[in-house]
Amino acid sequence: MSKYLLKENVKTCRNNDKGYLYALVDIQDEAKWSDIDFNYDAKFPVSKDVVYIGMTSNPIERFSLHRTEKSKKIGMVIFNETKTEYPHVEAQMMENTAIFNYCKSNGNYPKWQKGAKTFSGA
Repeated sequence: MSKYLLKENVKTCRNNDKGYLYALVDIQDEAKWSDIDFNYDAKFPVSKDVVYIGMTSNPIERFSLHRTEKSKKIGMVIFNETKTEYPHVEAQMMENTAIFNYCKSNGNYPKWQKGAKTFSGA
């Protein structure tokens, strides 16, 4: 994805009224923009490949931030989206539920899920 196209995609998603749930996964090589994928399988978020679960209204911008904060060798998988007129609250609930299900299934938090270990938020 060219820088021009990236900026346009980020701009297009500004003030989006949808929330998206995503997971970051470790990959072998440095991530490319094509490493944003979709997987609406309900079992996906508990996969041991997941290293972080989050929510956003702008997946492309969020992916670009994670690539610098977390690692250059990550992929993003969007696995759910909000469907009600309360997208902010719904996305928070969905994110917390996904993290909780991951913990129940794997016996621990995703590798980079630091905030979930405190009462400050997911």
